[in-house]
Amino acid sequence: MAKYCCHSWQLRVRLPWAQRWLHPGRPASTAQRAASLGDEAAVPWVPWAPLLRCVALTGCSVRAARQLVALGRVAIDGRTARDEMEMVENSQVVTVLGKPKRGVIQKQAVPPRKEVYIKMHKPRGVICSHVRELEGTPIISDLYPAGAEECHCVGRLDSRSEGLLLVTSDGFFTRSAAMPETHVEKEYVVLIGANFGPNESFHQPTDATLKQLTDGVDLFDGKPPAIALRAEMMQLDASLGLARLKLVVDSGRYHLVRRMVAALGYSCKQLIRTRIGSMHGIPICPAGLAQAALQDVDTSPRVARAEEGASEALNPGQYAKLTMEEVAAVYHRGLKWLDHVQAVKFA
Repeated sequence: MAKYCCHSWQLRVRLPWAQRWLHPGRPASTAQRAASLGDEAAVPWVPWAPLLRCVALTGCSVRAARQLVALGRVAIDGRTARDEMEMVENSQVVTVLGKPKRGVIQKQAVPPRKEVYIKMHKPRGVICSHVRELEGTPIISDLYPAGAEECHCVGRLDSRSEGLLLVTSDGFFTRSAAMPETHVEKEYVVLIGANFGPNESFHQPTDATLKQLTDGVDLFDGKPPAIALRAEMMQLDASLGLARLKLVVDSGRYHLVRRMVAALGYSCKQLIRTRIGSMHGIPICPAGLAQAALQDVDTSPRVARAEEGASEALNPGQYAKLTMEEVAAVYHRGLKWLDHVQAVKFA
C-alpha cells in the first residue's frame, strides 16, 4: 500500500514485513509482492542513475570511469558527457568509446539500469544480515521490497537498535557512505539510565558529561578516544533515572554509541538512528520519559520511540526512495576521498 506525504514528494511504501516476520523462512508470495508494489510508481528502483555508476556497469571501476569522462569518451544520447556528477535518466542511452581495434573505435553501450537507493526504518529485533543463521530469526533482507532482493544495506545497526538504514545496489555509494574516511555524519537519539540496573543510583548527566563526549571517551580498545561531533540533552528526569541525548558521530566503530555511554557509567536503554548525512526519515519528537519508565523499553518497540504521525516519518518497516541531491552528496564525498588518495599517492 503506497501513500504520498503532503510535505514531501517522496513516495512512502508500507512493506509487508509483518507477514514475513511471522514466517521468516518463507519468502513473500507473488500476491503479497504485488500488493506491496501497488502501481508502477512503487517500484524500489529510481528512474535515474549517476553517470559514473552507468559507466562502471560496463566493467570498469569508478576511478577508471572518471578518466573516461575526463577524456571525452562517454556520450549521453550522442552528446559528449562533461560533468562526472551528472545524473542520467534510465531512458537515455550511455555509450562508452573504447580503444581503436583494427582502425575502428569500439563503442560499448551501457546495459539497462535499475538502481536502488532507498532509506528504510529498521525495526528493533531485526539483524542486519542476508544469511539466516538461526531458524526463525528475522533478518534485514526479509524487509527488502520486491525488486530489491539483490541489494545490500549500507553499514549496520545491531538487533537492539532501530532507525535509519540505507539500502542500495550501488557499491561505490555504499563505500562512500560507510567508510570512516568520508566522515559522513550519523545522528542518534539514545535513552540512558543507570548502568547496572534500576536499583543503582542514577547520576544526572550535566554539561560536563556532554563536554566529555565531545572531547573524547576512551573505550580501552587500543584506538584513539571516541569523539562525538555534537552532544545535546533532549530530556532529563533525575527522579525517574532516565535521560535522552542526541549524539552526532562520523565514525563507524563497533557499537560506538553504546560503548561511549557505558564508559561514562550509563546503560543504553534505547538507540535510534535518525539521520545519515543529509538523509532524514525518523522524527525527533520522542515520547515522554514517564512513559518510558512505565514500560520495558527493551521489549516494547513503541515506547520512547519517536512519535508516529509526523508527515516526514518512516514507521518501522517503511522505506522511501532517496532524491538525486542525496545520492549526489554521497557521491561527492566518495570522489573527494578518491582525490585525496590520488594526491597522497603522488605526493
